[in-house]
Amino acid sequence: MSVISNNLGKMGRELTDKECLELEKYLPVDADGKVYLDRLMDGVKTLKGGIVDVHKLDTVLQNMGMKLTKSESKDLIKNLPVDGGMVKVNNLDNVLENLGIELTEKEQEDLIENLPLDVHGNVDLDKLMDGVKALTGREINVSDVEYVLENMGIELTGKEWLKLLKHLPIDADGKIYQNRLMDGMTSLRVLKFVIKKL
Repeated sequence: MSVISNNLGKMGRELTDKECLELEKYLPVDADGKVYLDRLMDGVKTLKGGIVDVHKLDTVLQNMGMKLTKSESKDLIKNLPVDGGMVKVNNLDNVLENLGIELTEKEQEDLIENLPLDVHGNVDLDKLMDGVKALTGREINVSDVEYVLENMGIELTGKEWLKLLKHLPIDADGKIYQNRLMDGMTSLRVLKFVIKKL
C-alpha cells in the first residue's frame, strides 16, 4: 500500500491501486517527495469526479448533453454506488419522480406505511428502493406480458386479452409493474366470475 493510499484511507477516501498510481503520476511533488494536502485532495477530486446528488442525476446528465429514458435512469441508479442518502418521507413525491417511479396514491400510502422511518421521518434511499421493489414487483415490457402470463399457466381469450390491456397502467416506456399486472388479472377474473354467476 502506498503512502498516499494509506493517508487517504485514514481520511475515509478509498482509492484502488490503479487510481493511486494514476494520481501519483500527476501530483506536483516537491524536492523532499511531499505534496500539499489541498493539491492531493484536488487530484483525488479530479480523478474521482465530484459527488452528485442522486436526486439531481437527470439534471447533471442533461448538462453533460445526455438524456436517459425513465427506464434507463432507473437502471443507472440501481447500478451506481450510491452513498446511502436519506430521503425525507414528506418529499417522497419529488424523489420518486426524479427516480422515474410513478406510484398511485394508494401505492404511496402502502409504501410509506411499510418504510422503516427514523425519528425525523427519513428513510435510507436503499430501504426506499427495496420498499418500492417489494410493492411493485419487477418491470415487464408490455410486449412480454402474454409470455409472462403463459409461463404462469394463464391463457386468455382474445377478448380477455384486449380487456386486460385496456385497463393496465402502462407507463410511457411501454412497461408495467408485475404486481399491477396481477391486480389487473385479479380484476378480470372477478369480472368473469360475476358475469358467469349472473
